[in-house]
Amino acid sequence: MSLDVIQIPTPPPRRSPGLDTRALEHDLSTEVDGEVRFDPGSRGSYATDASNYRQVPIGVVVPRSVEAGAAAIDVCARHGAPVLPRGGGTSLGGQCTNVAVVIDWTKYCNRLISVDAEAQTCLVEPGIVLDELNAQLAPYGLEFGPRPSTHSHCALGGMLGNNACGATAQRSGKTDENVVALEILTHAGTRWWAGPTSDEELEGVRARRAGVRHPERPARCRRPLRRPGPCSLPGHPAPRLRLQPQCAAAGVVLRHRTPDRGQRGDAGDHPAGGAEAHAHGEAEVDGRPRLRRHHRGG
Repeated sequence: MSLDVIQIPTPPPRRSPGLDTRALEHDLSTEVDGEVRFDPGSRGSYATDASNYRQVPIGVVVPRSVEAGAAAIDVCARHGAPVLPRGGGTSLGGQCTNVAVVIDWTKYCNRLISVDAEAQTCLVEPGIVLDELNAQLAPYGLEFGPRPSTHSHCALGGMLGNNACGATAQRSGKTDENVVALEILTHAGTRWWAGPTSDEELEGVRARRAGVRHPERPARCRRPLRRPGPCSLPGHPAPRLRLQPQCAAAGVVLRHRTPDRGQRGDAGDHPAGGAEAHAHGEAEVDGRPRLRRHHRGG
């Protein structure tokens, strides 16, 4: 039995209508402090992540600073080019692939900027890898709680985009439950901090917006400013993270549930010992969770 060979034509590359990629590359190279890669090899290497999807990007920008990343987004907005921020490329659903200008934060924008050990918070750049962050936090006896299976490669910016959690979800919650504030950058160039906002800070926002096109908008923004959630905007230059005391591998730490949202509150309250112990449920007893511990053999 013979098999016929069918020649399938190579699909043409998809691009945004009317996008002049040569002009875009020129402006990015001129205005952005970073590596601008539009060659076929670089585009091919960024066409995949940990999934089975493949989308060849328009080009790649590797900014040397957060400000350079913001400049790249500004250039792309002027040209009408879509933007895709990228961390470690560990996504399993194709989140890191698209026909867009990929901005790789991991090579240069990977610093732990500051640590407030008393408040158990830190400020980081989006390209820092989770294991590297926790290694730098170890001298403070602190760690960032969510720990997906790709912790040795995933970046904090990608964890924000995916709202990652991993096997520590019962102990630490998801990423959005451990974010105090985010510096947001939109494709249109708007840049601001989203997080808990006092009445005085809100009045300052209103004062700064006085005389603009939509002076009534700050009042509408009060709830999102006070209750930040997961962010899926084009850029997240500087998240401030909530930390917790380091947890030994042999124990489990669960946190109080807050009555208003049913979510976990402050970190590090109730250690539950035992070799490889893990909790299979919790019940409130005088405000403290009661655990049923299941031990594996060995």
